[in-house]
Amino acid sequence: MDLSIIIVNYRDTGKTLACLKSVAESDLSGIEYEVIVIDNGAIKNIEDQVSLAIPTVQYIYNKKNLGMGTGNNAGVRKARGEYIMVLNHDIRLKAETVKSMFNYISRKNKVGLVAPELIYPNGEHQDSCFRFPSFWLPFYRRTFIGKFFKSQLDAFLLKEADKRMPTTVDWVMGSCLLIKRSALEKVGGGFDERFWMYFEDIDLCRQLWQAGYKVIYFPTVQVIHDHGRGSAKKPWFIAPLTNRLARAHITSWLKYFWKWRGQKTENRKQKTENRRQTTES
Repeated sequence: MDLSIIIVNYRDTGKTLACLKSVAESDLSGIEYEVIVIDNGAIKNIEDQVSLAIPTVQYIYNKKNLGMGTGNNAGVRKARGEYIMVLNHDIRLKAETVKSMFNYISRKNKVGLVAPELIYPNGEHQDSCFRFPSFWLPFYRRTFIGKFFKSQLDAFLLKEADKRMPTTVDWVMGSCLLIKRSALEKVGGGFDERFWMYFEDIDLCRQLWQAGYKVIYFPTVQVIHDHGRGSAKKPWFIAPLTNRLARAHITSWLKYFWKWRGQKTENRKQKTENRRQTTES
């Protein structure tokens, strides 16, 4: 099996079915693939509905919401593919997306993970590749303090990089990832399940770098990301009191920095490499 496509649904059948429809309409000629849907915190079994989109879909029904990392890991354990594609349920692929990413990563021995450009439904570009964050970065991004630290925010967002070509980056948003199974197995076989929601993508990319693999932002192809930013819908000083996702974001932020404490965000060699575009193997 060449490719396993894993989609985690959480009580949003409409977006999940649209995602599956985009998979079904993709050009996957020459690629042997399977599709696995993990239904987290499901109110009712929707296997019949997802099967209408892709008859061969494998469906895992979980009454409890396991979170993004653990939910995807359930799919990884079931997957048979040499490559794993992790798709958020709010992603819609374009016809050429998967095949272009697959052809790229399969030719690059040192690349462990590839992610496409994300765009909003209105066609606007979405920032999705970054440098590893500093501990204080959430304060810069979510509060008025950020206006005094614009250079740090610009560095985090890789504002100086020419991102029109495949580019080596620290980490990419986990909405659409294509990962080598062999690379994933070298970092524990999946996401760190200590992160219920948020930072699991940053952590995975950091583990891949530590294992000697590159993370590539691949803007040659785009996907539509109907992104809601559930943890940032209310002001920073209110959100933790009223929003479970905001609390999860803070918890994962603390877990991430505790896990990687004592290690510098970037070494000098990686800083140099992250500033240049790369198409090498």
